[in-house]
Parts: sequence; C-alpha cells; structure tokens
Amino acid sequence: MTDTSFRRYLITIIVCSLIIAGLLGVFWWLSRKITASRAALEESQNRVVILEDQRSQARILAGLLKKRAHDLDRIRNVFIVDRKRPIAFIDAMEALAQGTGTSIKMTIDPNNKDPQVLGFQAVIAGSETGLRTMLRAVELAPYQISIDNLIFQDGREAAGGIGHAVRTLSGNGGNGDSATLTLTLLVKAL
Repeated sequence: MTDTSFRRYLITIIVCSLIIAGLLGVFWWLSRKITASRAALEESQNRVVILEDQRSQARILAGLLKKRAHDLDRIRNVFIVDRKRPIAFIDAMEALAQGTGTSIKMTIDPNNKDPQVLGFQAVIAGSETGLRTMLRAVELAPYQISIDNLIFQDGREAAGGIGHAVRTLSGNGGNGDSATLTLTLLVKAL
C-alpha cells in the first residue's frame, strides 16, 4: 500500500467514523425527545382520565342535587333562619314557650353587627321551673343558637325583696313564683 492510498483509507475511516458518531448523536437526541414526548403524552392521558372521572362525578352530584333540592331547602328553612323572614323562628320560640308554660316577647337585637347571625332579645316570663325548662328547650331547638347574654330575675327580687335584683339561673327559688329570664340569642342566618 502506498502512502496516498493509506491516507485515503485513513480519511475514509475518519469521515465514516464522524458520520457514524453524528448519526449516533442524532439518534440519541431523537430518542430523548421521543421519551420526553411519550412521558408528556402519558401525563396528558392520565389527566384526561382524571378529568373524565371528575366530570362523571360532577354529573352524578348535579343529579343528586336536583333530586334533593327540595330536601336541602327544607333543611335550610328549618336549621338556618332567613334574615329577611325570621317569623318561622319566632313562631318556633313562641311554641316552645307555650309548651313550657311560659310567655315570651322577642325583638330583633339592634346592636348585632355580625352579618352571619341574627340577634334577638327574648324576655321570657313564668315560673322558675318553667324558665329552666324553656332554657333547655331553646338549647335543644333545631337551630344554630348561641346565648350571648342571660339574666334571671326572680319576681320577689324585682319587687324589692331580699337579695340581689339580678342573679344567675342556678338558685333554688320557688317553683310557683313568677320570674323573668332575659336572653340575647344569636341565631345562624342567611
């Protein structure tokens, strides 16, 4: 072999090696792009499956809400007081008072500033036993009620009898005596 033929052979081998190396580099780059595209495609397919599942669940929930709209309205009307129409709540409190042998006078509390609750001033009159029973009935009423203020006044004390004019409802007063219970009721409202 001559020197020129060896050079040609060597140049051919180098050029072929560079071409093969370039093709390998392009193949490696393309395989990485294909792998990345495949991963992105799988992620998109998984998101589509999740969104289809959420959509079917939303359709089921929408169907249930349509079927149960009447029940939800009934629950909302029973447990939460409508700020514009609190008459149902006042009627319920009057029925409790009548059932416990007491009388009640209710007014809307003008000092209440919380938009999520409706405040009432309730003055309940009757025997001490009746007032205790009424207080338990208010506690068990089907409304979200909190008592902000409670003042018990025994009829004898109000008339100038012995003792403090105002005391809490834990005393042992007579069952037949007239007494007054003043409550500030905060009721969950829409």
